[in-house]
Amino acid sequence: MNNRPVIAVDLDGTILSYDPPSFPDLGEPLPGAIEGLQAIQNLGYKILIYTCRLKGTPEEVGAEVAKISKHLTDRGVPFDELFLPGAAKPMAEWYVDDKGLSFQGDWNEIVEIIADKDMVRMAARVASTFLKMTRSRSWTD
Repeated sequence: MNNRPVIAVDLDGTILSYDPPSFPDLGEPLPGAIEGLQAIQNLGYKILIYTCRLKGTPEEVGAEVAKISKHLTDRGVPFDELFLPGAAKPMAEWYVDDKGLSFQGDWNEIVEIIADKDMVRMAARVASTFLKMTRSRSWTD
């Protein structure tokens, strides 16, 4: 079945857990990821995994591909191919990504979603800065 339709799936935060402070370590499969990918394969789709990790010289990319492939295989994560970086976006029927937005024809909705996330991110930064400042001060001075 060589002409199977393709599902392109992001690696970090979608298939594997992602913890920015521990990057570039690979995370463990998220709950349901193995079963979900297996079910998609059983529906006749080819699973193509893509990631932003694959950067550098051809040798570095090759080593990272081998590392990711082994990590996924050792944990029983089903996939057919790792998408190598290049100028083109992988061709697929569907894209599954933890950072994706589903465009439904309304750019105002997209802008609103991004603005809301930016407000949350900004509030978190302010709270974090405040906590750092208050922890570094002695309130008995």
